[in-house]
Amino acid sequence: MGSQKGGCGKSTTAVNICAELAKSGRDVILVDADRQCTSANWAMDRSGNEALPVVN
Repeated sequence: MGSQKGGCGKSTTAVNICAELAKSGRDVILVDADRQCTSANWAMDRSGNEALPVVN
C-alpha cells in the first residue's frame, strides 16, 4: 500500500490483507515503512495472541 496522504486507510488495508493471508495458511511478512509504525505495532500486539496465525 502506498500514498503520501495520511488517514486514507493504508495501514488498515495492509494489516487486514496480512491477517486474511495468514488465516488461509500462507506465510506473511509485513514491512512497515511508516514513521507512525501503525502496522508494526499491530503485528507486535497480534504476536501476543497464540490463537492467531503468525504475521511476521
